[in-house]
Amino acid sequence: MPVTRTSFLRNSAILLIVGVIALLGIVGSTIWLVERTQAHFNDVAAAREVRSATTNLRSSLQDAETGQRGFLLTLDEQYLEPFNEARDDIMPNYEHLSEVLQPFPETIEPLERLRDGIEAKVAELDLTIEMAREARRDEAIAIVATDRGKAIMDEARALFSSIIEAADRRLVDGVDEQQASATALRLTAILGGLVILLVGGGSVWIALASQRGLIAARTEVGALNFGLEERVKERTQDLIQANEEVQRFAYIVTHDLRAPLVNIMGFTAELDETMKSIQAYVMADGGTLSEQEIHDARTAASEDLPEAIGFFRSATRKMD
Repeated sequence: MPVTRTSFLRNSAILLIVGVIALLGIVGSTIWLVERTQAHFNDVAAAREVRSATTNLRSSLQDAETGQRGFLLTLDEQYLEPFNEARDDIMPNYEHLSEVLQPFPETIEPLERLRDGIEAKVAELDLTIEMAREARRDEAIAIVATDRGKAIMDEARALFSSIIEAADRRLVDGVDEQQASATALRLTAILGGLVILLVGGGSVWIALASQRGLIAARTEVGALNFGLEERVKERTQDLIQANEEVQRFAYIVTHDLRAPLVNIMGFTAELDETMKSIQAYVMADGGTLSEQEIHDARTAASEDLPEAIGFFRSATRKMD
């Protein structure tokens, strides 16, 4: 079935609308999935930051405690170098942890308790180091033996473990969500590509069908034009032939009519002359005409007049 201009425009408009809707859907879905992926990435990054800050603070406390105990046992100053480095990092690491945990109000109270415990632990570390330097190592070891610092560290480790576990869960959930978003984005891209291919294929099919229709129409018009030219030639030839026949007929009729008319006109003039002698004979008295005039009148009446009437009859029959 040939594609008409109306159907071509209608189908093209439908495909265009479908393509625009598909494109808007793809763009909207892509933007939403990208935003969702970015949000999950931010959650993962925040969880990693929390985990890193927690690990750094825990490491600083453990390194400080290790350096303190090494110094107390050996009184070797080389243990104080890692101790001092770790001690100087404790509070900055705590402030960093507090900063990254600000979006989580439930951590405010545990962090305040942790700060008190860290301050107490640092004070204990400084006190025992100072006592060991003053040759009061036994007293310092006795303070350590009270397990007060151990209790502080156990509470801090428990808090650190809970924070790290929560961060790990967030990391796992964030990674899973990122994978789900990536899968959804991939499916959206595939479906969008299929829709675009379908729309493009439909457009190509309509264009090809329209082109085939145009070619068929041109072929039909060419055939009609060719036949029309042949018919025009035939009709023209018929008209020329008819015109020639009319011209021949007019010539024949003109010739056949003119010759009798010429004869009629000639014999009319001769009859007119004949009638003069007859009129003179009829109108005059018998003694006034000469013998020749009487002879001429009798000849005209007996010969010329019948002959003229015969020619008239012959000419009119020919014209008829």
